Amino acid sequence: SSTQREYINHLIDEIESSMLVKPELKFADYIDIYSMIDCQLVVEFSCNTDSYNQSTFFYKTVDSNDSRIKFCVWDFDLAYGNVSETNVIRPNIWVYNSYDNRRFWWTEAMENVEYSEMVRQRWRQYRQTNFSNEHIEQIIDSLTNVLTVGGAERRNSDAWIIWHGTDWRGPNKICAEKYLSTSYDEEIEFVKEWIKRRLYFMDGELLVK
Repeated sequence: SSTQREYINHLIDEIESSMLVKPELKFADYIDIYSMIDCQLVVEFSCNTDSYNQSTFFYKTVDSNDSRIKFCVWDFDLAYGNVSETNVIRPNIWVYNSYDNRRFWWTEAMENVEYSEMVRQRWRQYRQTNFSNEHIEQIIDSLTNVLTVGGAERRNSDAWIIWHGTDWRGPNKICAEKYLSTSYDEEIEFVKEWIKRRLYFMDGELLVK
């Protein structure tokens, strides 16, 4: 309804105005900060080119005890190096500031000292748990096993010509000094190597400084 649209537009205006108030973390009055940080870290870890300005959604539960905006993530087909855009295929860039002001929320948030420190602390926590190298490797190996042991990957490769054709990395030879995998096993190694380089970059930016 027009009333709902007016309310949403007014809310967004208030959020964006509050982001310009520094050094206070005023937008925490409207946004679940840890939800925002978790969304950002997942997006950045995967280098999701559809993120922030496109495939990023938030919700607000009005009848909840906490009615602040919360974020959810989805749409990761153009991620983990599987994209032809040269400015986001590299594992050593930040997605949130790789474009124009369509990333306004995150560029402004990262200029807030308190928020950026919370991002660092959250990343340090996750690197010891769900985002540890060992845990990520286990997940990849487990999913690989699920797809290969029953023949699903073989049937998919037989049905679709994907290893010697064109994919999203076709025009580039940037990530891991290669551009097209010639087999499923090679693609798995590509993803693992890309993720290692991504983690190295994020650690250097968030844990060392």
